[in-house]
Amino acid sequence: MSSSLSVSTTLTAPSSSILIQDDFSCSGDVLLKETLNALLSSGKRVVYVQAEPKRPLIQSHLKKNLEFVSVPWRDFSPPMAKEFLQKCVELVKKLKCSLFIDSISALSAFVGSDHTCVRFIQMVQQVDAKVAVFCVLHKHTFAPEHEQTLSHLFNTQVTLRTEPGDTRAIAHTVHMKKGGRTSSVKEHVWVDHLTNTFHSLPYKQNRFGLRHLGNEDALEQTNDSNDNDPTANLTFNLSLSEQEKHTRANTALPYMDNTQGKRTTSTTPTTSTASSSSKATGRGVIYYEPDEVDDFDDEDPDDDLDL
Repeated sequence: MSSSLSVSTTLTAPSSSILIQDDFSCSGDVLLKETLNALLSSGKRVVYVQAEPKRPLIQSHLKKNLEFVSVPWRDFSPPMAKEFLQKCVELVKKLKCSLFIDSISALSAFVGSDHTCVRFIQMVQQVDAKVAVFCVLHKHTFAPEHEQTLSHLFNTQVTLRTEPGDTRAIAHTVHMKKGGRTSSVKEHVWVDHLTNTFHSLPYKQNRFGLRHLGNEDALEQTNDSNDNDPTANLTFNLSLSEQEKHTRANTALPYMDNTQGKRTTSTTPTTSTASSSSKATGRGVIYYEPDEVDDFDDEDPDDDLDL
């Protein structure tokens, strides 16, 4: 796939309908808000369907261009659900404007049918070629066959997910071009809550060296020298530290002569030493004295073999 426009450009200057897919770990509200405020700021009219009871995404000074419609959960009935969807279609047809749905998953729960929601989107898109639909779909809330049908109605899809060790979301944007070709791009996205601004950076593989700082310095890359080292992330050691080497060198082995404060590896007999030690303990003592052909050092253990 070829490169695509960044998610920021896609959201603030949308050229077609956008489906945002999120999950419990990262909400698509942030992306939907960017597109909504961008269209309202440009003076365009928008019909906004609020299916989930939460704080509105619209900036107060932009509400003059907004037709706000709330799902009547308290007055639910099958006829009411059908009437509500028809009301939304007529409103879009009257204003010739784009439709925003904060959660098509919640709208499906209200209507009671994924298929009905898919048909609703089709009816809105048939109103006018310039009418675009923007909505959020929560993961695993639609039946697989209806989710696939729904995704085919949108030229642009943005899928959100997270990775361990990174508090920012990863946005994977796929755009369907004319002729059936697609382009895609992956980015890290987040909102700076101090300035209430949206940010994005090119996606880089998380190697558990990432931390969130809220700006371009957020990526803390792991040492490049570890990238090609197969022993870099092992849970056990294949080598000894200097302290471990020192401890090993001064470890007294039970079959060596250690009476001089260090192990004796000389081929010189230590009969007198062994005799005195034997008298002191009242027991016999056996020591090992390496032969001249024995390999008793830290070099290659097989270099004494005739290979």
